[in-house]
Amino acid sequence: MKIGRHLKQTNDKIAKDMFAVNDKIKNGVMSTYIKIENAFVDRFLEEVPDEKISHADFAGAQPTTVEHGK
Repeated sequence: MKIGRHLKQTNDKIAKDMFAVNDKIKNGVMSTYIKIENAFVDRFLEEVPDEKISHADFAGAQPTTVEHGK
C-alpha cells in the first residue's frame, strides 16, 4: 500500500506541475498576442486620419483566420 500511495502522490505532483507549466505557457502566449495586437492597433491608428477611432473600438475583437488563395 505504501508504494501505491507514493505513486499516487508522485503522479498528483507531476500532474500539478504540468498544469502550472501549461498555465504559464498559456499566459505567455496570450500576453505576447496582446502585445502584438496592441502594436498592430497603434500602427493602424497612426495610419488612419480619423480621430474618432481608438483602442476601445478594437476591444473584444476576436482573431480571424485567413484562407490564402481564396
